[in-house]
Amino acid sequence: MRRALVLVAAAVWASAASAEMSEDAAKCTTSRGETAACSRAIDSGADSRQDLAYVYWARGMNYKMGGDYDRALADFSKAIALGLNDAYHYFERGILFGQMGRKADAVTDFRKCASLAPELVCADLLTKLGEAP
Repeated sequence: MRRALVLVAAAVWASAASAEMSEDAAKCTTSRGETAACSRAIDSGADSRQDLAYVYWARGMNYKMGGDYDRALADFSKAIALGLNDAYHYFERGILFGQMGRKADAVTDFRKCASLAPELVCADLLTKLGEAP
């Protein structure tokens, strides 16, 4: 199951860039470990709301992989606050909440994820947590 989750995240990471993104935003959303490029893209204000959401998500992924859960949580929440209703943003924040021991928050995010993209594993994760989708 964990391998499947990693593959889902990697596929989204590789496909997040749009043609109109700034160079830093594109670098941030298509390459792992590009936290500095993500921060430059955010600070520049040059990207659309949609692209910025993916930049926050990608920087959050970098922070999460580096073990900086507080910064990852802040960035995933900023991506969600931009209002795209992207299931992957809820999925990753739900995973992070689970890693932080915040089950109720994880359940809330997995439910939202499942409602936005029933084909994802979010409903399965809810079941594993003993919750109804």
